[in-house]
Amino acid sequence: MKFLPSTKARPDDNIGRGIELVIGIVVFLGLGWLVDRWLGTKPIFMIVFFAFAIIGYFVKMWLGYDEKMRAHEAEMAAKRQAATQSATTATVRAAKPAPTRRTARP
Repeated sequence: MKFLPSTKARPDDNIGRGIELVIGIVVFLGLGWLVDRWLGTKPIFMIVFFAFAIIGYFVKMWLGYDEKMRAHEAEMAAKRQAATQSATTATVRAAKPAPTRRTARP
């Protein structure tokens, strides 16, 4: 019996996505703070960089989702096509009459 979770890292791990979101926001907020401090403006660049980070992350998430769904749909279409071909082949085989054996009469 396994009580410990799998230690395999998967690319679509939700914890990784959350950490990526938080780190990205913190980095862009820090950059905005540095630019605001350098230029003498208060929260303008922090707000702009924050919005840029959020929008960029959601665009990335949307494109990743779209890519996964296209791959999934292509896989499902291939499975449907294979199933249709095998069903058609089985129907054709069943429709053919079995060859009759002629026995020679003595």
